[in-house]
Parts: sequence; C-alpha cells; structure tokens
Amino acid sequence: MTLEEFVAYVDALPSDCVDKRTAEEVIFHLPKKKHTCPACGSQHTCVNKYRDQALKGITNTKLRYIYHARRYRCSDCGKTFAEENPFIGRTQRKLGSPLKSLRGNKKISIAKMARLLGVPQYIYQDMEKLDPLLPPSMEIAEKTARILSVSIEEIWGDRQKLAEGIQRAAEEKELKKREKEQERHANSLYQDEWKGLKDSISDLSLEERSRLIEWWKRDVRNAALENGDKE
Repeated sequence: MTLEEFVAYVDALPSDCVDKRTAEEVIFHLPKKKHTCPACGSQHTCVNKYRDQALKGITNTKLRYIYHARRYRCSDCGKTFAEENPFIGRTQRKLGSPLKSLRGNKKISIAKMARLLGVPQYIYQDMEKLDPLLPPSMEIAEKTARILSVSIEEIWGDRQKLAEGIQRAAEEKELKKREKEQERHANSLYQDEWKGLKDSISDLSLEERSRLIEWWKRDVRNAALENGDKE
C-alpha cells in the first residue's frame, strides 16, 4: 500500500472508526471483524487489549497517524496476536510496500529474506520501499512469492506489467552502462591527445597556445563522442 493509498484508506473508514482528527494527528481503529488464531486455527478468539501505534514512514504530510490496534487472544490455546490490517505487517511500525507487510506477517527478517533470495541486502531493501524498485528479474519475483506463500499479483500486481517493467529497467541499465563506457573512452582519448599536444607546443607563444588548445579541446572531444556513438 502506497502512502497515497494509505491516506485514502483512512479517510474512507467509517466515522466511528476515527477516534480523533485534528490538524496535527489522526487516531483511528479498524472495523471489528472475526479473526482466526494463527497458532491453532481456532475461530474462538476475542479482543484482549488495544495498543496505540504511531505509524512511521509518512513523509509528505504533516499529519501524525496513530493506529489504535487490537490484540486478540485465542480461547483455545491462549495465543495472543495482532489483528490483520492492509497497511503494515505484524511487528512493524513503518509503512512500506505490500512486500514489506507480507514479510512482516511471516516474521522473516530483511537479512534472512535477502539470504533466501540470494541478493544483496540493499537490493532487497529497495524492493520494500514505499516507492519500491522492481525486483532484478522475474526469477527473483517468483522466488519471493514462493517464500511468502502468495502470488506475484499480491505483491506487484499484474504479472505481465511486472515482466515488462523488469525488461525496461534492464534495458535502461544497459544503456547507462554503454553511455558511461563511451564517456570513459572519450576522456581517455582526450587525455592521450592532450599529452601529445603539450609536448608539441612548447615553442609557440602564449596566445598561439591558448587558441590552439581551445580548438583542440572542441575537436578532440567531439570526435571521441562520435566514435563512441558509432561503436
């Protein structure tokens, strides 16, 4: 759930779910519903207590959102657990993408998730942001969904659009790589030619040197860039 979706979600709650709304903060709770015990699967659960949770990660609004969250207790096994919500995972305080919430509900750490996927931790963290980066490949996307026991659509939406986005990102990355290589090639040629020029103008006057250098800089750099484009 993005920040915009979260704000819209809270604004659409029934009026009796908003405990307080001022110019500084919004305190809210969710409509009550029946919950299943995650430990034993029993339907015999009841509200055990409430806990105020100040949500973090809300950066482009001055409002402070406080979630008046319920904790339930199972009458059969005694297990207590937090109620389900669509915007933040269990044990989490900071808003994130659906991936972040799903991982939180599974109680899997970021480090462990990165190890299971075989990707650097910073790449996985980018995948969880409110404005997330796409997974590096469809293989990683599919593996992520399997680990969390959900479908790709529950994390990233339409599978075809995800595949197209990953392909575009790969193409843009390759284009930037080629541009950097061309720039390095141009700079290398520039430095080589500059060294040769300095060796050859020692007998010229200062004014002649300045005019020659300015002409040479434009000519060599343009030629190098043109050669890079052809390659």
